[in-house]
Amino acid sequence: MPKVVSMIILISLFAGVGLAGDWQVDKKAKNTIVFHSSTLLLDFVGTTQNIDGYIYWEGDKAFGDKNEFYFEIQLNTFDTGNGKRDRDMRNDVLETKEYPAAYFKGNFTHVEDSKDLYTVTVKGEMN
Repeated sequence: MPKVVSMIILISLFAGVGLAGDWQVDKKAKNTIVFHSSTLLLDFVGTTQNIDGYIYWEGDKAFGDKNEFYFEIQLNTFDTGNGKRDRDMRNDVLETKEYPAAYFKGNFTHVEDSKDLYTVTVKGEMN
């Protein structure tokens, strides 16, 4: 498995907000996934807008009981602003030929609702 790179996920994901069921990633929105890399010699940031996924829950409360989320990112789409660094990262660090996508799947363990803004704590697995 390739080395893990920490990620910050900045997403305005969903269309069709409702009170029950599921939300899908809105692919027309400008969703952005950002990772930060820090080494002894160099710090850099990479971004992509290539994300897919969903949030599912049961019940009449958003992010209610029996919930699940899943996000998938195509790793070859990350751009750091430097073509050679991107190629090296894809080939040597992320090993994208063997591991083309990163997946994050889990559940919401805590949700705070404040006027259409949700602050959530999640527990899941990232591959």
